[in-house]
Formats: sequence, structure tokens, C-alpha cells
Amino acid sequence: MYSMTPVLRTVPALAAGAALGALFHQPPIAAVLHTVAGLAIRAVQVFIFPMVFFGLVAGARELGRTGALRTYAWLIAGQAAATPALAALGVLSVLAASPERIPIIVADRAAAPVPSFVEHLQQALPTNLFAGLAGDGALLLPVYLIALVIGLSIPDDRASAAVVELSTALARLFYRINSFVAAHLWTALLLGGASLSAALVAAGIGPYGELLLVLAIDLGLVLGLLSLGWRVLRRARADLPPLSALTVPVLTAIATGHHHAALAALARYGTEELRVSSRLGSAAFPLSAMFGRAGSAMVAAAAFTAILRSYSGMALAAGEVLWVIGAASVLAFALPAVPGGAVTTALALLAAHYGRGMEESYLVVEPVLPLLIAIGVAVDVVIGGAIAAAVGVREGLLVDQRPNRPQR
Repeated sequence: MYSMTPVLRTVPALAAGAALGALFHQPPIAAVLHTVAGLAIRAVQVFIFPMVFFGLVAGARELGRTGALRTYAWLIAGQAAATPALAALGVLSVLAASPERIPIIVADRAAAPVPSFVEHLQQALPTNLFAGLAGDGALLLPVYLIALVIGLSIPDDRASAAVVELSTALARLFYRINSFVAAHLWTALLLGGASLSAALVAAGIGPYGELLLVLAIDLGLVLGLLSLGWRVLRRARADLPPLSALTVPVLTAIATGHHHAALAALARYGTEELRVSSRLGSAAFPLSAMFGRAGSAMVAAAAFTAILRSYSGMALAAGEVLWVIGAASVLAFALPAVPGGAVTTALALLAAHYGRGMEESYLVVEPVLPLLIAIGVAVDVVIGGAIAAAVGVREGLLVDQRPNRPQR
């Protein structure tokens, strides 16, 4: 049964942070809040990379080549299906609701240079193994690939026993350290909520209110449909845990807007409450933090559709609608190097590739970008956790927590 204790700690912390930010949103104090919140998010991420590395080395070895291939196929298939579906939801919901046009603001500054699709992939995959392991904290993909290759390459013989024991012991150690950090996430939620609230109060959401309402409805639809599908699944498997186990990771995503910070919560609660085994979780959760951007694709597609309607004042042609859905879906898989601003980068790339004088158009939603990012990461976490649990059911990789059957 899902314990409500972590939720009872995190919800008040997030609410208190939101109130604090609304109260102290003036520039001098707000700047301090943003800085301290950034430091708190960095503190949550400190042990993510070693946990992912050693956890995946041990987990990949336990899955084996055949099991890993099948598991990864299901994980990737889930994300490949969810991303265009949610991107389409974002576009179609904006077209159906027709939110008010966003005022076109002419920026006095030039937009920041936007890396191309290929450049994002190159950033996420350096050519040097040691450079990949000693990255700046944004590049999880090199660490992930190196750990995966090592885990699948360890032979099953006596000479490798020491390596297996060491990697397993370190995986457990860093998992426990991350669990300790995740137990105190209320601090990061309080500060992150204060930073988000201060930014929104200072900027004002008046012109963006209807767009944000559409996205809130989309979020409710995603959660409602997932809950309904999971309820049906639980009728056949009464021992399955409820998806409410993802509450703390989702709240962490909203407060921080950062995939790696949310991964810290997902790694703990996805394992202990959603009962995804360490073999599966070590592969699924980091993978969703890099490529599970269905929610970010939904938000970016919806926001860019609203931007196009605001600039043209006319209905979008069918070809433009399909282009936005397809481009947002493809770009979502090119953002593993952007764990803290996927929606911003996706919007910038959409505008750059769309062209026609729209290269800087995404700047009109800049005041509410923190909230757009938060919504995107929250949906990413929900989808990633649900896919991991569904694959766990499919492959028999959920932990049986009945007496005398402990795992981890």
C-alpha cells in the first residue's frame, strides 16, 4: 500500500514555497530565491550519475543481452507511441479551445543561438569516454551508454566475480544515498516552488491565462486516462500498486522543472512504491529522464501552435498542424543534453526550423516559460513511470513484496 507520509511532507512544502515566492517576488529578494533554489536542485543531483552508472552496470548484467534487448524494445516503443500522441493532444487542444491571442512583443535583444538537431545529439554523446564520465552534469547519455556496455560485457565467470560484487555493492550504496536525499526533497520543493511562484508573479500570466488553462486540462486528461487504464490493468493484477506512487516525483518535477532532480525522486519511489525492480528501474528511469519527453513535446507543440495563431490570426492549414506534431515529436528525442529546459529548447528549435521570420517568435511566451517547463517535466515523469510499470508487468519485473519474497 502506498505510504502517504512523503506526500504529507512534500505537498505542504510546495504550497509554502508558492506562498513565499508570491510574497517575496520583488527583484532583489527574488534573485536570492532563484539562486538558492538552483543550489538546492544541484544538491539533489549530486549522486544521480554514480547511482545511474553502478545501478545500470549491475542491472544490465542481471537482465542479460536477450532480456535487455526485449526490455529496451518495450521501453522505446512506449515512448515512441506516447510522444506523438501527446504532441497531437497539445496541438489539437489549442485548436479546439482557441485561446486568446498572445500579444506580440518585439524583443530588444536577439535570441540566443539555438543548436541544431545534430548539435544537440553531439553534445549528448561526446567522442571521449573519460569526457563522458566527467561531464558538467547535463550529459547523462554517455554515462548511461558506458554503464550499459560494461554491464552487458561482464562475463559470467569466476574471474569477474569481484567486479560483479563491487558494482552491485556500489549500486546499493548510491541507491541508499539517493534515497536519503529523496527523503528530504521537501527542502528542494519549498525553494523550487518559491522560485517558480516568484517568477510567475513578477511576470504576470494575464495574456497567457487561457493557454495555461488548456495545458492544465491536457494534464488532467493525461492523468485521467492513465489512471483509467491502470485501473483496468489492476483488475487482472490485484497486487499492482496504484499510480499515486508517482505523486512525489511529479511534485518534484513541478517544483524544480528539472529531469535529473525528478529522476532522484522517481528512482526511489518508482522502486519502493511503484515496485519496479532494480533490474528494470536502473534502465527505465534514466532512459525516461533523457528521452521520455512526451510531456515536453505536448507543451511545446501546444505553445508553438498558440504562437502561430497569434502571429497569423488565421486558422492553421492541415499541413502546418501535421508539421508541428511531427517536428515536436522528433525534436523531443534530441534533447537529452537539456535536462532543465526541454520546453524552451524545443520551442526555439521549432521556431528556427519553421522559419518564415518566426525564428524569435518563441520569446513571446518567455514570461511563463518556467511554468511551461514545469508542466512538461511533470507529464514526462508520469509517462515515464507508467511505461516502466507497464513494462514491468509485461516482463514480470515488478517486485513481489509479499512476505518472504524481498527484493533489493
